[in-house]
Amino acid sequence: MDHILLEMELLYARGVEVSMNQLAKERKGHAGERMVKESLEKIVEFSYTLSDILREFEGTFVQSDFIIVHFNRLAILEVKNHCRNYELKNDEWYFSNGHKGSNPFHQLDRAKGLLAKFLKSKDICIPVWGYIVRTNEVSKL
Repeated sequence: MDHILLEMELLYARGVEVSMNQLAKERKGHAGERMVKESLEKIVEFSYTLSDILREFEGTFVQSDFIIVHFNRLAILEVKNHCRNYELKNDEWYFSNGHKGSNPFHQLDRAKGLLAKFLKSKDICIPVWGYIVRTNEVSKL
C-alpha cells in the first residue's frame, strides 16, 4: 500500500476528516496496482520487479508504480485504474465530465527520462521502456 493511501486510511480510521473523493481515488489506484502486481507475479520470469517507487534525482522527485528489471532493459509501468471515460484533445486529457486530467504519457516520459539520466550518471547503459497499463475494462479512451 502506498504511503499516501496508508496515511489517509489511518486518519479516516481515527475519525479525522479526510477528502472522501481523494480517498476513493487512492483506493482505486491501489486496487489497479494490486491487480497488475498479481498478474506480473504469474507471468514475468527471470526478472526483478520493484513497486511503488519514489526516487529523487537532481532535486526532483518521480514516482513510478512499477519498475521491471528484465535482462538488459528496464520497463516502467504506469498503472491507471480510471472508472470514467476520457478523451484526448490537443495533447490534453479530459474525463467524460469535462474535467481536465493529467496526461499519463507526459508522466511516463518524465519518469523514463529521469531514470535514464540517473542510470547514465552511474555509467549504466541499458534501455528504459515505458508502458501505460489501464486496468479498468469499463473505462474507454
